[in-house]
Amino acid sequence: MVGPRCADQLQEQALASLSREGIEVARSEATREAATTVADFRDSRALRLRRIDVAGLGHEWSGGPGGHPYCVGHGAPLAALCEQFLRDAGVLQRAGT
Repeated sequence: MVGPRCADQLQEQALASLSREGIEVARSEATREAATTVADFRDSRALRLRRIDVAGLGHEWSGGPGGHPYCVGHGAPLAALCEQFLRDAGVLQRAGT
């Protein structure tokens, strides 16, 4: 997780990198679930970028075991959200497929 300003900067960098490669993306309507907002950026073929904002977190990894600096047990399961992005983008396949 990064703070909102850093997230804005990372998003800008990712979009600029895609543009340099000739990949133009469109942002989908953001979806909200509980304290999580998700915005996807797709081209005509694939999901290219996903921004996930989690309200109330600072620079912390949530949904893990907790007990470590910058790691909290409550909140969105960020490892699972990352895995889901890789599946949705076609990078990972589901087991047995």
